[in-house]
Amino acid sequence: MEEKKHFKLFKAGKKWCTMAIATLAVAAGTAVMAGAASADEAVPATASQPLQTAQVVNGQSATGTADQAASQSDQPANPATGNDKQNNQQPQRQVDYRTPVNAGNLDGANMDKNGNVIFGGWHATNQYQEGMHHFVIILDGGNNHELYRHEVTTVERPDIDKAYPKAPIAGQGGFTIAVPADRLNGANSLRLVSRYTSDAAGNPTGGVDYWFPVVTTKAGWLDQFKVDGNQITVSGWHVDDQAASKTEHTVILWDKTKGREVARTTVENVASADLPKVGYATVANGAQARFTANFTIMPDMMGDEFTIVSRYNKPGQQDSDTSDLWLGGLKINKTGNAGYLDNFSVDKANKKINVSGWHADDMSAAEPTHTLILFDLTTNKEVTRKDVATVASPDIARAYQNVYNAGKSRFNVQFDLTPAILNHQLEIISRYSQPGKGNDSGHYSDYWFNNNRLNLTTNKQGHLDQFYLDKGNKKVIISGWHADDASALMPTHFITLYDKTTGKELAHQIVKTVASPDIAKYQAGIANAGQSRFNTSFDITPEMVGHQLMVISRYSDSTSEDDYGHHSDYQFNNELLNFSVNQAAHLDNFTIDRAAGKVNISGWHADDASIYMPGHFIILFDKTTNHEIAHK
Repeated sequence: MEEKKHFKLFKAGKKWCTMAIATLAVAAGTAVMAGAASADEAVPATASQPLQTAQVVNGQSATGTADQAASQSDQPANPATGNDKQNNQQPQRQVDYRTPVNAGNLDGANMDKNGNVIFGGWHATNQYQEGMHHFVIILDGGNNHELYRHEVTTVERPDIDKAYPKAPIAGQGGFTIAVPADRLNGANSLRLVSRYTSDAAGNPTGGVDYWFPVVTTKAGWLDQFKVDGNQITVSGWHVDDQAASKTEHTVILWDKTKGREVARTTVENVASADLPKVGYATVANGAQARFTANFTIMPDMMGDEFTIVSRYNKPGQQDSDTSDLWLGGLKINKTGNAGYLDNFSVDKANKKINVSGWHADDMSAAEPTHTLILFDLTTNKEVTRKDVATVASPDIARAYQNVYNAGKSRFNVQFDLTPAILNHQLEIISRYSQPGKGNDSGHYSDYWFNNNRLNLTTNKQGHLDQFYLDKGNKKVIISGWHADDASALMPTHFITLYDKTTGKELAHQIVKTVASPDIAKYQAGIANAGQSRFNTSFDITPEMVGHQLMVISRYSDSTSEDDYGHHSDYQFNNELLNFSVNQAAHLDNFTIDRAAGKVNISGWHADDASIYMPGHFIILFDKTTNHEIAHK
């Protein structure tokens, strides 16, 4: 501290008087980042205190003088050169040493290519004497420890000269100073002190100090930190004086739940013209501090909480001598899973199954591939599947705000209507999975729409107009009609003659359906009602005799008579044919001729079946042993 005399003007009656006041030149205070100010906005300090500030940064105040700070640090590595002494004052200038002036402003900062932070500003005072040195001293804004000092480069400031025309140093009080970023020791805030002194090393000898408000050297903010599809999207800004020498910017995704790094990426900063306007003009990279980054979400990240580490480091040295800033917080949920089918129906005309609805699932963040599966509940097997892109669903986002992909969860797809699934019950499964792992257990998340199933039961009707035996021609005559929705997919029409007595098929043949306008009139809802009549016949065979016969009309997707393929049947159960036969018999003689060792048999047997069974056998049967003895 140094005792100094100042003169204060005061009014006694109508006269102005001066009074000498001895003061200690103690400047103190910290302040949140000062913005740039022009000379026209400067306000001269009072005579009793060259500078007095008492503002607060982060809830703490700091006080001290530059000479006090200097006593707590080593002598700077770069001694004053004296090359920029203020020795060009114009003789004709009217200098007023009595009116107190001590004002200044830190206009801003930037970086050069040599790893320096360049600060610029001005300091005008009436306590300057010709030949004095002009130093700027850099203090740690948190504890006022000196970090660096150097004699400045003078910058002409006509605007300051206009504002303070009678100050001995004003227009030549502008300055710039290049501060090696490494000398700032990673301090989160700085305080600059402008000093006019007669001492070539920059120690206080005459002259005066001006303490600029505390400036932030490191700050940041995340404008965006969210889940977007299967990506974590990050955007924001990080201003840092250390960026002057640590020119590589690394963004790290840190898992707070597991306490480990998940991933990192190197980013290129882009322009941030807004930041210097809101208080970061004095941070080296304030005008080039914005960044964006993306990280892929993996399943083991679900349910965890994350933060971002924004790091400036020297190229290729991402894990040593870094300047880090921890930003933001994000938790990835994994509990939300909801869905609904708006439509699950058959388009008969186009032979399609239409499916539309939505499925919102937190796990989609880690499992971005969306697949719809058509599942056959009748056979308990998958029918087919399709990868389907989801589209915007703002209505779902309003209802399920906490589920990540609720705003993009709608889908619309068609499956082919195939013969294999006719008359079966179907269900839809919506699946989110990791790419290429749609069938790997533990790598997908499903939603079964079990409240909306589709029964593909086909409409079918039929009737036999004729079903009789033409014994004269040894034929079974069949005619009638069979209308069936399945015929649209199964165009081949089979007529099968079935033996209900033995439970076996007797014969089948492919028939051609013909026009049936009469059927179309009262079965209009069935696909082929207008083309459903048939007429055919089968040969009477001996195995039919005495049995009950039935007709089955079958539509199939096979064109081969030896393969029914997928088919849809109509059994004419109420229209059966009993193949009964008339028969009568009598034995005229049935005796034993013991002498000749013969059994004599004679008689007659009349039978309709003889038409189809011309061979006539006489069998001698032993009823005692229940065995045949002989036959002829």
